[in-house]
Amino acid sequence: CAGGFQRRAVVCQDENGYPASNCDQGSKPSEQRSCESGSCPQWVYGNWGECTKSCGGGTRTRLVVCQRPSGERFNDLSCEVLEKPPDREQCNTQNCHRHTSWNAGPWSACSVSCGRGFKFRNIYCAMKDGGILENEYCKHLPKPNVQKKCRGGRCP
Repeated sequence: CAGGFQRRAVVCQDENGYPASNCDQGSKPSEQRSCESGSCPQWVYGNWGECTKSCGGGTRTRLVVCQRPSGERFNDLSCEVLEKPPDREQCNTQNCHRHTSWNAGPWSACSVSCGRGFKFRNIYCAMKDGGILENEYCKHLPKPNVQKKCRGGRCP
């Protein structure tokens, strides 16, 4: 890839394969030619996927392939002169907070006065001492429901 040359020996011979000197120099075939086979393949990689854990150390992966700019794919050996970018890495290595929990506010009134509706409530992440945190700190815990079905009175 990326250019190069092919060379060959061109000699004057008679019909029996013996060296001769009566060849026309003007019709002598070229002894060298360029051999452009397209651009070299290179490493192409996608975006990182989701981390397997929200805290305490997980892993995430991405697709890394050896290909030409045209999209033609090659096996990894074709790109081995270039260092392959990582296709896996650690993520969310921060410790999980053991003293956090999801807390729930009161349920709202039913969303309808008659028939079927929903009740809603706020869910928030808090420390055991009551201090409110960003939800990120509770992502490792199962989150309570934010809504539930309810019935208003009978519809007229």
